[in-house]
Amino acid sequence: MDRVKGLLFGEVQSGKTAHMFGIIAATADADPGFKTFVLLTTNNRNLQQQTIRRAFRQLSTFNVCDETDDARFIHGGLSKPTLVILKKDPNVLKSWNAHLASASRLKDGPIFILDDEADNASLNTKVNLNELSRTFELIQTMRTRGTSSIYLEVTATPQSLLLQKFDSEIRPEFLQYFQPEPSYLGGGFFFTSPAPYVQVQISENEKADLLDAQSSATSGLKRAIATFLVTCAEFQNRGESNANFLVHPSVGKGDHSVVARKIESFLRKIREGIISSDVEMLLFAAHQDLEGSCPNIIPFEGVKDFLNSSAKINVYLLNSSEEAERDNSFEEGFNIVIGGNTLGRGVTFSKLQTVYYVRSAKTPQADTYWQHSRMFGYDRHPELIRLFMPPSLFRTFRVFHEANEKLVTQLRSGNFDDIQIVLEKGFAPTRKNVLDTSSYSLLVGGSNYFPPRPNETNFDKTETLLGIFEDSRNGHLISEKLASELLSESKTSDSTSWPVDAFRGAINALHSQSNPPKIRLLTRRGRNISKETGTLLSPDDRKLGTEFAEDILLTAYRLNGSKQQGWAGKPFWVLNVKLPEGMVYHRGQK
Repeated sequence: MDRVKGLLFGEVQSGKTAHMFGIIAATADADPGFKTFVLLTTNNRNLQQQTIRRAFRQLSTFNVCDETDDARFIHGGLSKPTLVILKKDPNVLKSWNAHLASASRLKDGPIFILDDEADNASLNTKVNLNELSRTFELIQTMRTRGTSSIYLEVTATPQSLLLQKFDSEIRPEFLQYFQPEPSYLGGGFFFTSPAPYVQVQISENEKADLLDAQSSATSGLKRAIATFLVTCAEFQNRGESNANFLVHPSVGKGDHSVVARKIESFLRKIREGIISSDVEMLLFAAHQDLEGSCPNIIPFEGVKDFLNSSAKINVYLLNSSEEAERDNSFEEGFNIVIGGNTLGRGVTFSKLQTVYYVRSAKTPQADTYWQHSRMFGYDRHPELIRLFMPPSLFRTFRVFHEANEKLVTQLRSGNFDDIQIVLEKGFAPTRKNVLDTSSYSLLVGGSNYFPPRPNETNFDKTETLLGIFEDSRNGHLISEKLASELLSESKTSDSTSWPVDAFRGAINALHSQSNPPKIRLLTRRGRNISKETGTLLSPDDRKLGTEFAEDILLTAYRLNGSKQQGWAGKPFWVLNVKLPEGMVYHRGQK
């Protein structure tokens, strides 16, 4: 009985839902035995309903079931395949596990489960307590239904999945990356090589002032609102009736209400025709800014006419308290949407033209922040896009984009078992409670690593590899291939204290980027060092390592290995590894 698990990996808002539907349809066409498909969504009513609406439109030959359609699922027959779309709500999953267990179609047929945003809620948050979290347990139980199963994890942020222990129930066995279309606007457009008009820097103190309930709207927020209003006027002039503005102040629902009141107050004055000279100056400045990237924009008088014509600007709160009352995909009207975590994880915003983002974290997490990149997508008008953030947040998103590019390169190269997530110090790949600490490797750049119990049988092969290199102060630049061979020869029985695979993964990750660091080899022969001294490098070599802080530095010592010093009485080679400073390297272990 086959139970396979894989990963479908794409960019944020790059069409993962369409790819999932395509896979479902292709599977049903290719193998008539597949009659039962389950699509799990984030525990978010808006997203689940959004997905169901798309399924009805795009999978018209399927029996599409909501989580309340158990009768239709059970009695629907086998004349056409069935797709059940469920929230990852423990109560829903428990009920549907029972329905699936009793379904006649699964007595002699397989099940195909697609887990959208599989890195969210589906992981075992009690892994380090030797317990099973409820949602994780229910999804794993669902995988046992049917005569066999395919479990396809789908996400744009697979960090937590790839850092799992190699034999875990959740780490994928295969993966498929799908490239976005050329018209996609992603991290490169917004953060790596942004057009000069895209990023609008606001004060680092903006958040504190914004969340002060006693004060009015902040300067940066007013500029963002003015920009969106001018954009709406231009859209209406073009005959378009939909544009969205996302405001992400913090995770606090009370903060969302404070910000909503400030936005409503600012808009109310405009609705009442009270456009003060200050507000008119803001609108004029926004118009001039947008005109720089959109020369044919509506004249400023047209913007004023738009605002004086009772233009409807909707203001919505979207968070865990409000989402149950909302059934809006924001595909119509001119909308300002305020929220926190609910704004990420799969909810799609069409025509998202303006973003105001001031949320901060003590240790930013790559997967969380990247899921907040709702500005990514296909249907944006690039000449009218504006992103309002403090400089520190622009840098945070740039760091995560560069890390994501490295990850994509590694995944596309096929080195699935050597995946390494490389981040600057102060940034984390994911939340700690979903990673098994007993099988999670973390290497800190700038630190010296050497085996506490070296391999004393590696002399002949290592001597052959190093024979052409003389002992020189600044060493020699070597290839990634030679570095990998040297590390292989240094392997010991203790892969925890001397994680050779992690070192090789880090080097591979660094060399997958466009401007890889140098790999420098220092050799030192005739060394007399006692066993278990707790150190390897001489003070001079340790100091020398700081001169090559940006290099991958391998220092190879040939120890004489005398018995008087606790060794076996034969010479052998020991490696010291130092990765580039300022970076941290994360990896799951076998």
